[in-house]
Amino acid sequence: MSPQSDPQPTDRYGKAKTLEGKLSKLSKKQRNWLIAGVLGVLVAVSVWFTFAGFLKPYTYKEVGYQIVSPTEAKVEFQVSKKPADTVQCAVQVLNEVYAVVGQKTVTIGPDTAKDTADSPQSTVTGATEVGRSTSADRYYVMELRTDSEGVTGVVDSCWVVPTS
Repeated sequence: MSPQSDPQPTDRYGKAKTLEGKLSKLSKKQRNWLIAGVLGVLVAVSVWFTFAGFLKPYTYKEVGYQIVSPTEAKVEFQVSKKPADTVQCAVQVLNEVYAVVGQKTVTIGPDTAKDTADSPQSTVTGATEVGRSTSADRYYVMELRTDSEGVTGVVDSCWVVPTS
């Protein structure tokens, strides 16, 4: 076989089609619409990621912890939720290698009757409400028993309990 009759592997099945070749066949108006569409999708995605955190019906964070003894700890945390929601949170005590040595779930019910400070009270099971900064932000302290001595206390996760 002569070198000219032996097709190169890249040309064996015809010329490769590239995106550049397809874009050059678009008219200027089509190219502008394509660019505008891609930019629109990018703006929509960035807006979604920016505001998606605000759409959560609740927030939580650890405020502090106290290791009372090798078998007991206290975790203070803050929860913000909608007044009608019931939220459960898993609170954990971790040891020096981040293994769970104590865990308990607290249930924070919907707001009920108003107290003397003219702000609604929530029904709480498993923790003690110790204060609030706004009507939605509540602070709780939970006492946990531990299998061994912990070094930190955390809120692992929270979730809204579906109403039946």
